[in-house]
Amino acid sequence: HGSIVANAFLRYFDNHHKMDLLWSVMKFQDVYTGNSMIELTWDPMGGRSIASCLTCDYISDDLDLVGIPCPDCADIAAQAVDLAAEADSIALSMGEAPGGMPDVEVPNLVEVREGCEKPVVHQIENIFPDPSATNIKDARFVIVRMNVPLSEAREMFPEKAPYLRPSMGQYIDDITYRTLNLDTNDWSSTVLDDHITIFKYVEKPTSANPGGRIVYIANQLICDERPGYFKDWDRVPFFSNHWWKYPTRLWAQSFVDSAASRQRELNELETNLREYQELIARPKLLAPVGSMSPDDWSSRTAQVVFYNRNAGAEPHIPPVPNMPQSVYERRDAFQSDIQEHATVTAAEAGAQTDDSGRALAILQASGDQQIEGMLKYNRSELAEFYRCLLVLVQEKYR
Repeated sequence: HGSIVANAFLRYFDNHHKMDLLWSVMKFQDVYTGNSMIELTWDPMGGRSIASCLTCDYISDDLDLVGIPCPDCADIAAQAVDLAAEADSIALSMGEAPGGMPDVEVPNLVEVREGCEKPVVHQIENIFPDPSATNIKDARFVIVRMNVPLSEAREMFPEKAPYLRPSMGQYIDDITYRTLNLDTNDWSSTVLDDHITIFKYVEKPTSANPGGRIVYIANQLICDERPGYFKDWDRVPFFSNHWWKYPTRLWAQSFVDSAASRQRELNELETNLREYQELIARPKLLAPVGSMSPDDWSSRTAQVVFYNRNAGAEPHIPPVPNMPQSVYERRDAFQSDIQEHATVTAAEAGAQTDDSGRALAILQASGDQQIEGMLKYNRSELAEFYRCLLVLVQEKYR
């Protein structure tokens, strides 16, 4: 039954948070920036509204109880009064002065949010991991830069609200959109007014902070420090996908970066072929000066080059040299090379291959140039994401 409940919750989680769209965003970032990052957070302002006591752990789904005294605290107060009355009776029997009744105040129930898990896909330029880490799982800390409206920041940190001011030079510069327009520089930064930059420092669980630690900093002020929710994760709550990277480096190389030089040369070849076809379809005409009238031209006449008639030549069309066959072969080679970087091996596709040593060596060499390693790592991070999700909900909803 435990596995049935877990599978049902994961299906609900995927549907509720539209995880298929979030994974698509991450894959898009992988292609154009080489890296993507998703954070599994616990949103204290999410979930259902419940009636809760801020003194003890009493909660109730019945919102009609909001404003009445907490039942658990009332029971504790009644027990304290009974014990005090019993102590007074004993003191009187022994001829001592009674201690009096304790002044016990019972708090009222208030409406709060239950909290819920929340996945957040970050722009990769807003993530600053531990510089010594070669894998996000091994990072000791991660700093996230967030640009939020000032009113929202003051609501997040009410005690620091009078000291929060808009940050200067706020802008949005999407590195993914910038990468899409490398050749044209066709991008712009959106300036944000009345916004503030908040840095969230997320620290891995340590002996001093077994559950991890989260610190919010804005305007050079520590706005809040909260205990973490990832005690049993053995990592920070960030999960990365990437395209292709060296094992000793944290950041990966994007598919666009690796294919840009090949695509640029392919574009030049296509331009040459287009111009060659234009020369064949509309060849240039060499004519002596004065041998033709502009009235003889039409809108579809090819380029006419006039030269000195004393050269003695009649109007003629210069021969166009043949395009070498190697140009077409080079174009096909570029196209094949670019496509190979984004394909899977035959083994990954489920095809039966020869088990001989030579065939396996060729397959392995082909896999090194393709996305086999990236798929393995991304699948492992996906499994780790859902494992930590189940650990989180098991702790919060028990």
